[in-house]
Amino acid sequence: MTSPNAATQEGLRIGMELGNDSFKEVLAGLDSLDSELSEFLTEAMGRIFGRSQLSLADREVCIVAALAVQGHLPQMKWHLNAALNIGVPLDTLREVLIQTIPYAGWPVGLTSLGVLKEVALSRDLTLDSEPTPMDPETRYAEGVKNGKAIYPNFEAALQGLRSFDPALPDLIIESSFGSIYGRPNLDMRRREMIAVAMLAALQRLPQLQSHLIGAHCVGCTHEETKEILVTLIAYAGWPVALNALAIWKQVTTA
Repeated sequence: MTSPNAATQEGLRIGMELGNDSFKEVLAGLDSLDSELSEFLTEAMGRIFGRSQLSLADREVCIVAALAVQGHLPQMKWHLNAALNIGVPLDTLREVLIQTIPYAGWPVGLTSLGVLKEVALSRDLTLDSEPTPMDPETRYAEGVKNGKAIYPNFEAALQGLRSFDPALPDLIIESSFGSIYGRPNLDMRRREMIAVAMLAALQRLPQLQSHLIGAHCVGCTHEETKEILVTLIAYAGWPVALNALAIWKQVTTA
């Protein structure tokens, strides 16, 4: 087991890599409240971020997504900057926040994108040109392709939607798996990683089960998806993480 001192040193190293001087400000703010809090934070970062099963960039995009859907905007803003500091492109972060729309709704997506715009302006960064819009036929075909990649039995999933309303299958194919999943700058592996992070943070456990399977279908390892859920201990709490890990265990031992 990593000793507390070693974990604290690792947490300090990672925190400085992510935040530079802003991490020092976070620690100073915690110290002003309680002298032990900064130690708690750095040790937790060392124990979680220091695990090798998930890259720092993958961990950060999952954290950004989880914080966005929980509405924790100041913390999301810090992690947007952290992701940029370690080389995650601005256009990738835009895609992460656009993908919150089908999982948490337009208000969450629009508010989060507004914060991203503030971050970009503060760093004098500009987004690349927007993707070329797809024509309806291409968008539908892209949606079917992406849906089949995620769901081993995509037609059964569509049939379930059809039982509620006959228009729902086309809506999810076109608006989610076509218009959003079909955009560039975020590959399917990362799209499903952040879907797992969002659904776990929101405790949408039946949907989490489907997307854990989907994440494994598009190239995520079992170790990576578990690590996403372990990361949520720090960003959504132990009960959330443990509920999600129970679903992960069902999926990976089935």
